[in-house]
Amino acid sequence: MPRVISVGRFAFPKDFTTLVGALARIRADHRAALVGAGPMLPEVADILGRLNLSSRVALLGTRRDVPDLLASSDVFVLSSRSEGFPVSILEAMAAGLPVVAANVGGVAEAVVDGETGLLVPAGDAAALAEALERLLRDVELRQQLGARGRQRARRYFDVAPFQAAHLELYRSELARRGLASSRGERETSRVRAESGARQLSVAAGPGE
Repeated sequence: MPRVISVGRFAFPKDFTTLVGALARIRADHRAALVGAGPMLPEVADILGRLNLSSRVALLGTRRDVPDLLASSDVFVLSSRSEGFPVSILEAMAAGLPVVAANVGGVAEAVVDGETGLLVPAGDAAALAEALERLLRDVELRQQLGARGRQRARRYFDVAPFQAAHLELYRSELARRGLASSRGERETSRVRAESGARQLSVAAGPGE
């Protein structure tokens, strides 16, 4: 039975209520795991109970084995009202999962609609359900999108060059403004620290 997974903080701009509404519409056999914590978790748990979804949608809370959970899943979904550039999508793509996501912020920079995943309007439970159902019923499509997603993640968003590009951007901007090199070193150190913290946050579950 195919497994759907979503990782994120249960708080705005993440939109787990729309995701739960979409899961309630799906008729294909599946199981879903929602990973993360936050102030909206009790509300989501209540909705799952009222919709009789608790038996097939698991709330896993904060986890430190997200890579293992991704490896045992078949589809990654991110339902948000707004985004910057969510690292959780890159983690899913690197794990070979097709991505279904709200087309907001920088999501489309990572997910190519119809090639590495499926994009839907934010807040549209019906469209989200339709996209998920399509993948749940089509194993070959899941595998094709997942494989292309992994290739795209490795080609364009590998962690080392991705971080190096950010550091170079800081250096060039500081140099353009004529700021001291010591400040530049402090800035690059801060970027390295934040990059590491974001990776740990994603691994723990409640981050991006």
